[in-house]
Amino acid sequence: MDRVRVLSEITKRISVLREVDSAIDIARGWLQLRILIAIGLLGGADVNSIVSLLNERRKSVLDALRKMREKELINISNGVILLSSKGEKIFNIITGITGFNTSSLKSTLTHMNIYDRPVYDVYRDLTRSFYLYDAIIALGSSKNHELPLGTLAYISRISPEVLDDYLKVYTSPPIKLLKRITRTSKILFLKRNTVYYRLTGDGVKVYHRLPDYVKYKGSICARILRFIARSGHPRMVLKRIAFITSIGSAIAMTLTLIFSSPLSIVIMATWILLISFLALLVEITY
Repeated sequence: MDRVRVLSEITKRISVLREVDSAIDIARGWLQLRILIAIGLLGGADVNSIVSLLNERRKSVLDALRKMREKELINISNGVILLSSKGEKIFNIITGITGFNTSSLKSTLTHMNIYDRPVYDVYRDLTRSFYLYDAIIALGSSKNHELPLGTLAYISRISPEVLDDYLKVYTSPPIKLLKRITRTSKILFLKRNTVYYRLTGDGVKVYHRLPDYVKYKGSICARILRFIARSGHPRMVLKRIAFITSIGSAIAMTLTLIFSSPLSIVIMATWILLISFLALLVEITY
C-alpha cells in the first residue's frame, strides 16, 4: 500500500511537467526554460543580464525572448523583462518540482553554467571559444591590439554580425577581455559607422599566455612571416603567403616568356629560391 501511495505521489508530481511542456517544449526550448528560471530568480532582468548569467549568444537570447513573448510567458516594460502571470505559474511549478527554495535554485543555476552542463551545449561553448581564440590572436598580433570587426570576421570566416554576437559577451564584466568601439567616418556627405575591437588589459594578459604567442614570441622565422603577411595570425599568414606565391609564380612565368633565355633562367631560379625560402620559414614556424 505504501508503494502504491508513493508511486501515486510521484506520478502526480511528474504530471505537472505536462503543463510546463505545453508552454515550453522542453526538448526544443531548453534555452527558453533557462531564461524563464533566470528571470524568476532575478525578479526581472534586462537582456544583458540574461546573456551574462546564462553565457549565451545575444541573438539566441533575443530569439528565445521573442518566442516567450508570443507565448505570453513574459512582459517587457522599459527594457526590463518580467514574468507574466502564466510565466510565474510555470516558474512556481518548476521550483515546486525541484523542491529547492529560490536561493538554492539560484546557486544551482550559477553552478550549472560551469559544470555538469548538457552535452548538447558543448558545441556552443567550443564554437564561442574557437572564435574568441581567433579574435585574441588576431588582435594581439596587430598594431595597438585593435582591428575592425570586418577584418576579424574575414579571419574567422563568418559574417560580421555573427562574430559580433559571439564577441559582445566578452566586452563586459565578469570576463572583460575585449573593448568594442564604434567610430564614425565621413565620405563626402555619407557617414559610416565602423565597429572595432581592441584587447583590454586582461585580454592582453590572456594573449601572452596563449600557445600561439608563447610558441612563436622568440622565433625569428615567425617574425619574418609576420612582417611579410602583416599579421601574426597563423591562418592569415598562410593565406597571404599562398597568395604571394601564386601571384609571384604567374609574374615569374610571364617574365620568362618575355625575356631572353639566360635572363629568364635567372628570373625563374631566383623565384624558385624565394619560394623555397618561404616554404622553409613556414615549415620551421608551423
